[in-house]
Amino acid sequence: MLQFFKKNLIFNSLFLLPYAFILHLGAWLKSIEISNTEQNWIYQKTIGALKLSYETNIVISTVFVFILALIINNITRRYKLNSDGQLFPGVVFILFTGLSVDFLYLNPALISSLFILIAIDQSFAIYNSKYPGGKLFNVGFLIGIASLFYLPYFYLLIYGVVAIIILKGFTIKYLFQLLLGFINSYFLCFVVCYLFNTHSEFYKIQIGQWFSPYILHIFNRDSAWISLSILLVYMLWCLVQFDFFQTKRVVLIQKYYSLFFWCCLVSFISLLFMKINHHYHLMILIVPLGFLVGLLLTKIKNQLLAETLHLFMVVLALFLQFQNW
Repeated sequence: MLQFFKKNLIFNSLFLLPYAFILHLGAWLKSIEISNTEQNWIYQKTIGALKLSYETNIVISTVFVFILALIINNITRRYKLNSDGQLFPGVVFILFTGLSVDFLYLNPALISSLFILIAIDQSFAIYNSKYPGGKLFNVGFLIGIASLFYLPYFYLLIYGVVAIIILKGFTIKYLFQLLLGFINSYFLCFVVCYLFNTHSEFYKIQIGQWFSPYILHIFNRDSAWISLSILLVYMLWCLVQFDFFQTKRVVLIQKYYSLFFWCCLVSFISLLFMKINHHYHLMILIVPLGFLVGLLLTKIKNQLLAETLHLFMVVLALFLQFQNW
């Protein structure tokens, strides 16, 4: 099946949609619980206020995953992250979103992933920009919007700072431009909340209910730990194969790969001092890890081995979806 995703961009893009529906079968063949807490206040006041039916929610979620996969593949192609022209990162992203039923429905972390992918695209673009201020502002602004939908994404400001250091060299001016974009997103949100007299509610719920005095305050479901364990195995594989991302690569491409590793690191930092109640939080790790694992798949020259690994992961994802945790 992986052969379908090689080089032909148009066919690749078209085939990703039915592939996404296949990896979301668990939501159709059994009823899953759609759960969101009041912590995600902005999400509840916007998307949650639409009162989507179960079927509509799942369809929108699947199409949204498809769109995110297209953006991932577009970033891979635009920045020439894979010299072989194969567009596996989008496939792996869809595959990872099938590892748990909590990834199958529309949720705040999934919405935020759209803004994070655009922020990653903007951060990559600062390298060749003579005047990167606008793009750095956009990176900060997009991270701010993402964190408004799902607060732990604000930790990706660390990624933004690292991107400045790796791609342009650190200066106070660049840091200020990044932070100005982030602050602007919250300022605009506060203005809107103030106009509707909900600013105190915004602070108490959207901000106050998220922070925890404990270093680790994470999910309490077995399914969450299984998904996290699988993702950690793939992360370990990427770390073991780190030379693959650095050896015989153009220096700029090495920098881009390094930023994906930093993004994965930040995803673990995001578990600190936050009240994480849903394991769709792992979307913050799935986005950068999808890039890295997708690129690693191109290293496997034995087609039978690659197809076997891919089929195993598809079966495993569907198997996990049908468990009664």
